[in-house]
Amino acid sequence: MDSIKCKVWVTIIATVVAVVFIILNYFTENLSRLWLSIEVIILPSIYIIGSVISERIIKKEYDAQISYIGEETDKLTKKYLNQIVEIERLKYDNDLLRERLKNGK
Repeated sequence: MDSIKCKVWVTIIATVVAVVFIILNYFTENLSRLWLSIEVIILPSIYIIGSVISERIIKKEYDAQISYIGEETDKLTKKYLNQIVEIERLKYDNDLLRERLKNGK
């Protein structure tokens, strides 16, 4: 969810920068080439920085999810192994009871 917020903020910032440069072009027509050149440099930089930040956020979220999945898998594995041990114990107890019944009769 944070990556979406990051992308929204990058879009808002880029839009504001573009509007500022449109206003500068309007009021200072003699410097319009300079403003356009600067804008062409700044806007891609904003998107690149936003993309890097978004990727880091996505990686952080991914790592957290993978860690959670690993922990849950470990819990299920332990639970499964405990159940197997319990089943084997019950089988052993059952075999002992059968032996006692055979020997007792």
